[in-house]
Amino acid sequence: MTRRTRLILYSVFALTLFGWLLLSSVSWRMLLKAVTGPSAAECKIQEITISSPHQHSPTKLRVLLPDDFDPARRYPVLYVLPPVPASLDPWWNSGMMEIVKYDVANRYHIICVAPTFSHMPWYVDHPTDPRIAQETYFLKSVIPYIDEHFPTVAEGRGRYLIGYSKSGTGAFSLMLRHPQLFAKALSWDAPLKFDFTEVIGSDLKRIYGTEENFLKYHIPALLRERAHLFRNGPPRFVLMGYSENPDAIATDHLMFNDFGVPHIYDNSVRAAHQWHSGWFGTAVGYLLGDDRSGNRQ
Repeated sequence: MTRRTRLILYSVFALTLFGWLLLSSVSWRMLLKAVTGPSAAECKIQEITISSPHQHSPTKLRVLLPDDFDPARRYPVLYVLPPVPASLDPWWNSGMMEIVKYDVANRYHIICVAPTFSHMPWYVDHPTDPRIAQETYFLKSVIPYIDEHFPTVAEGRGRYLIGYSKSGTGAFSLMLRHPQLFAKALSWDAPLKFDFTEVIGSDLKRIYGTEENFLKYHIPALLRERAHLFRNGPPRFVLMGYSENPDAIATDHLMFNDFGVPHIYDNSVRAAHQWHSGWFGTAVGYLLGDDRSGNRQ
């Protein structure tokens, strides 16, 4: 092989790798992190491996405690829901990096937890495969483990959910289906109204299985059935998003209004469809802190 041929092959490989990274939406920030390693704050994140009968393979829980953690005190828990499975974890599951960036655990005196999933997480239970039981895994494996091993406020008022894209949909479906288990849920840039025709022919069907099962988790259907459970209380939903489809998020806001469900709505944050694009700090403020600047409906 000549030197010129080797250079051409190396160039093709480099361009292919670069293109793959772009198509995968891998950020330069994450590439830099792979080179420089974790910061001192990130090193405080505990990584726990668990096995659950509701997942095909072992999964991980990433846990960050406040710096002044006191085992005699009870802490609320913020669950940072991933939009991808564990196989894509190195590049996509950077929600905990945002937790560190905005010092959430210390600022709000809260335990922060990010679970992983063996399959693409849509936060649903497959109708026939008990090892793709994502909702059950979260409710029966993740939450009980955290409550057993850490001093948590082990009731609904002490649990918060945050997600973006499909995990934002998951946060809302979990809240709607199990309102007694959670205090508040936030969704950024999530597809709340897609229908089963968008699932057919895609890998999503592997998770949902059937249209009948899909409808059990469909946000419009859940709102229709359960809106009355939320009408008379404070806002327990935070709806945000802009980059993927700002018009869709605006119509989601109208949908919540139509069902009379109190919520906080803000589509003014112009940020990309990524964990680290700049929306996270504002979102956490609405979820855990002072929500007065939002459009409270």
